[in-house]
Amino acid sequence: MTINTVPIISVLVTDTGSADYEHNAEYFGAINEWAAEHCESYRGYHVQDVSDTSYQWDEIAEYLFESPADELLFRLKWL
Repeated sequence: MTINTVPIISVLVTDTGSADYEHNAEYFGAINEWAAEHCESYRGYHVQDVSDTSYQWDEIAEYLFESPADELLFRLKWL
């Protein structure tokens, strides 16, 4: 039996583009909507609270892609 696996590319985005902690969900959600619309290989995102371990950020979002081309497009737009 052969299992076909596709490598997942992970891109981390910090909350520095958000106005403040209360707007992080809106900020990360807007990025999610853009990625879903513009990147065919986009597979979703996850937000992690890092406020207990980071002096700089409250949350970091991980966005997942299967295609290096989509990952590059995403990076050019959001990083």
